[in-house]
Amino acid sequence: PIAIPDRWNENAPPWTSASTFVPAAGDVYDPPELVAAGSGLALSADFGAPVTIKEGVLTTPAATIKPWRYLPIEIPGSVWGAGALRNNTVRCADAKVHFTDSLNIAAGDLHSNALEIIDGLNELITVKDPGAVWNPATKRVDNSCADLAVGRCAPISPRILPMAVYDPKALSDDSAGGLPASIWVNNMVGFFVESVSGTDITGYITTYPGLRDAGAGMLYDDSSFLRAPMLVQ
Repeated sequence: PIAIPDRWNENAPPWTSASTFVPAAGDVYDPPELVAAGSGLALSADFGAPVTIKEGVLTTPAATIKPWRYLPIEIPGSVWGAGALRNNTVRCADAKVHFTDSLNIAAGDLHSNALEIIDGLNELITVKDPGAVWNPATKRVDNSCADLAVGRCAPISPRILPMAVYDPKALSDDSAGGLPASIWVNNMVGFFVESVSGTDITGYITTYPGLRDAGAGMLYDDSSFLRAPMLVQ
């Protein structure tokens, strides 16, 4: 239940974790589409990248949007209440999310929500798949319980999470009228969680299994971190 902002073109490059999205200063976001990757995250540049994502903030009238800052989000179809964010971190939510969907930012205090997510991640690391490690040479997860011939725990390591990638321009525009209540999903990536410290989450950008949906939007191949099998005759 995490969303991070997509990459934008900085008026004063490079785009780093210290950057802030300021459209008035000339920062421009070019979203991914079917025919072009735009300025956003891309497989050619970001697959396998080590990243530490940090707790984000909501501000108004000017949004404080920085690279690799996450917001807790509500996943459609989930049961909400005490422990919901933790539950959606530990296990897969029974819901589909499409590109261009609007997802609500989780209600309540951002820091408390982040701590709940961290609690779930600690269970994934210490209980669900403690032996899993990232192999930087192959850009794959090794020693996962998902690789066991007997007692396989899941199709992929439980420590690989899907993360929504949101439109920073839309959040910036929404912030002008008050604290925003939702984000627009422009992409999704996989994220292997290596460790947590406080509310910081360190891991690696990777792919994640997706579903083919004829009624949903599609992205340019270099932007597509979701992968679905397709039979070709």
